[in-house]
Amino acid sequence: MLDTIKDFLATNQFGQAFVFGFVFILLFLSYMNYRKKHMDRRFAMQELNAIRDRYAQNLNNERFIYEINLLIRRIAVKNFSRQQVEGLTGQEWLEFLDATGETHEFSQGAGKVLAHGNYNNEANQLDTGSVYKITKKWIRIQT
Repeated sequence: MLDTIKDFLATNQFGQAFVFGFVFILLFLSYMNYRKKHMDRRFAMQELNAIRDRYAQNLNNERFIYEINLLIRRIAVKNFSRQQVEGLTGQEWLEFLDATGETHEFSQGAGKVLAHGNYNNEANQLDTGSVYKITKKWIRIQT
């Protein structure tokens, strides 16, 4: 069977062109998929850094929590179904982030402040460096 295919390709220019075109299309699609994925990551990281920079300027804990949550939710909705992400709040949201981020830092660590957005008393106990790091790790896994 393999010999038949080799003979066909060796003697048939149409077959050679077809195989070459097929391989070219596969490589092109793979490259576009790779580029899109890395473009999403680059955008998300730029946004995360912008959030950190805005926090450094105004030191507004509630805004920092809100913007981090918003960024994570946008990525989550893009990667998972809207129905799966939309209704998650509180502990369920943190457990989702832990499961999809391969960590326990959201439900048991510094990420607990994201449970209720900026409507909690934990905003005053915010460790922005840790929240930034676990968010960055989550983004890398998701993009």
